[in-house]
Amino acid sequence: MAFVVRRIAGAVFVIFGTMTLVFSILYWLPGDPAVLIAGDSATEESIARIRALLGTERPLWEQYGDYLSRLLHGDLGISFATQEP
Repeated sequence: MAFVVRRIAGAVFVIFGTMTLVFSILYWLPGDPAVLIAGDSATEESIARIRALLGTERPLWEQYGDYLSRLLHGDLGISFATQEP
């Protein structure tokens, strides 16, 4: 029984570490996702609207908490390419 508990605890640690690593990599990638989504001819207002929709104007800890919450509920977001969940 102790072996199973240790394995489950290790798995939880690895999964949490992986989620944190994925969030960090996506956050530190160069470029602004709002500008990429809006396109080259976008106005500052439309870029600001997309940033608000994505939540990238919020503090990093708030974005991370929202990311973890959505992942734990099975919400992987909306595809930027197809606009489907």
